[in-house]
This record gives sequence, structure tokens and C-alpha cells, in this order.
Amino acid sequence: MRAIVLVSGGAAVTPFTTPDAAARTGLPAGNTMSAIRAHLLSRGRAVFTAPARIGPGRVTEDAGWQGFADVSEVLPAELTINAAGTIEDAGIALASFLRHVAATHGIETVDVVAHSMGGLFSRAALARADAASPAVSRLITLGTP
Repeated sequence: MRAIVLVSGGAAVTPFTTPDAAARTGLPAGNTMSAIRAHLLSRGRAVFTAPARIGPGRVTEDAGWQGFADVSEVLPAELTINAAGTIEDAGIALASFLRHVAATHGIETVDVVAHSMGGLFSRAALARADAASPAVSRLITLGTP
């Protein structure tokens, strides 16, 4: 199966989403990824959103402006990008997330769409690909420094 994985940038808070599940209150995929997720889903694409937060830990909500709550699935901290940490650490978490999506959702190939620092996080993750990682067909970055 092929999917699109959305990766938000620095200082972003984004819940884990699948093609069928997202935050049930507020913006379903956080303020940076909800619109593009909705657009891609409307085109029949399988879309996953990598969880990210400011600081280490798990993503349960974003109580800020244009936030979200009632997340359908909260992933462990080791699969969550620390969007205010180092690029290397974010890459490690994202690589683990990609392996998790491949293993639990049967994803073999992904297109990664990354915003801002998410492009740097994605490049760091791709450098850590292994046999358990899905093949990356495309890396698309938007506003990456």
C-alpha cells in the first residue's frame, strides 16, 4: 500500500492521524496540516500525519489557538517528533514513526510532504532508513530552510 506522510515543522504541535482517524475536537491534524490533509483525503489518498510537539513526550492535545483535543490515538514519545529539539533527534523519532506506520498499517511506499523544519527532520529520517522502513518515493518540502 502507498501513503502520504505529512511532517510539520519546528515548534508545531500535530496529532497522529490516519486516513480514518484524527483529533475529534478542533483542527483534526493541527493548525499546519489540517488543510492539506483534508485536500489529499478528498482526492482519495491515504494520509498519515506524524505526531509532533514542543518538547519531548506524547501528543494528546494542543490547547492553544487553533488547537485540537480528543486525539483518536496517542503514540509513544519515541515515535513523536520533538519539534523544538535537534534535527538529529527529530529524524530518529520520524524514522521510528515511519517504521511504525509500515508495520502497523501495511504501508510499503510513502510520499513525504514536509513543512518548514519538517523538511530537515525528514532528510534526517531518510538517512536512517533500514529494511523495516517503507520506501520513500518522493520528498516534497514546503518552505524548508
